[in-house]
Amino acid sequence: EAADLSEHLRLAIEAGGLGTWRWHADTGLVVWDEPLEAMFGLAPGGFDGSFDTWVSMLHPDDRDAVLAAVEEAVAARAGYRFDHRIVRPDGSVRWIEGRGRVTVDDGEVTGTIGCCADITDRKRAEADAEADAARREILAGFSDAAIASRSHHDYLDEVTRAAVPRLGDWCSIVFVPEPGSEPEVRVAHGDGAPVAEGPPPRDVGGVLESGTPEVDPHAISVPLVTKRGVIGALQLVMDASGRTYGPSDLALARAAAGRVAAALEDLWFSEQHRQISRALQEALLPPDLPAIPGVEVTARYWPAGAASEVGGDFYDVFRLSERRWALVIGDVCGTGPDAAAVTAIVRHTLRAA
Repeated sequence: EAADLSEHLRLAIEAGGLGTWRWHADTGLVVWDEPLEAMFGLAPGGFDGSFDTWVSMLHPDDRDAVLAAVEEAVAARAGYRFDHRIVRPDGSVRWIEGRGRVTVDDGEVTGTIGCCADITDRKRAEADAEADAARREILAGFSDAAIASRSHHDYLDEVTRAAVPRLGDWCSIVFVPEPGSEPEVRVAHGDGAPVAEGPPPRDVGGVLESGTPEVDPHAISVPLVTKRGVIGALQLVMDASGRTYGPSDLALARAAAGRVAAALEDLWFSEQHRQISRALQEALLPPDLPAIPGVEVTARYWPAGAASEVGGDFYDVFRLSERRWALVIGDVCGTGPDAAAVTAIVRHTLRAA
């Protein structure tokens, strides 16, 4: 029966991918089985049974927390569980889930016993999922900023502020609306400094010219590309935080640059459309109202359509003779270029007639 139970336990531990240990308080000896040795990157029989050897293999950033959890469990004569990292002899880092309990005899602690499982794959999957969620949130934030911005100037400010410190210690955007036009630059720093105009931390001339990203562990510069070609560059820089960039960061930067480029172009074109419509509308209306003796004349004009559409309705006041004046209010069907063309013809034809 004892042999059957031992075999049952061995198969269950093997199926669970577990390694086991036991610490003897009286001698200080720590006993590991072969699966646990393999988990820690040791050959069979490679563990010397020393508590200090185990401690030395704990990741430096997790060591104090793990030892504190063990001490607390021993003091409380209770079980414990923790996830922590280890550093194998070859320098690789793995995640370990440890579960143990304190053994007691007549109220005295005799040691601990427990098992470990390698959970590196699970931790990596969790980290990837968190990173994906963070990336989606960042990209969604860039899109939301475009919807909320009243102009491309506002959008440049919002994007650079939103990018730090999550994407970098510095973020800069260079926007060139048209070939040969003066670049617009926004720079934000992760220490809470206000958005400032000025050169980016690193030169992006090569990116603007070639349309090819430039990457090193401390900086990423990616082009802003639309159907018109390269219209600017997005740059992210790490400095004081000590963080570095990797392949996934470049992928995120390129995705962000795509969102930013599309939003900037849409906002800029909308502004140009509104400006042209406004100029055209003003050209279709009298620049000044004449001074008519004995009469006060005032005009107010509110286009009823979208702000980007030139209206067709118009007004005019002009002299017919020494004591006669004409006041015209015209209502042209529709809006847009066709209505504007009718307005121009009708207004000037009325004057001629």
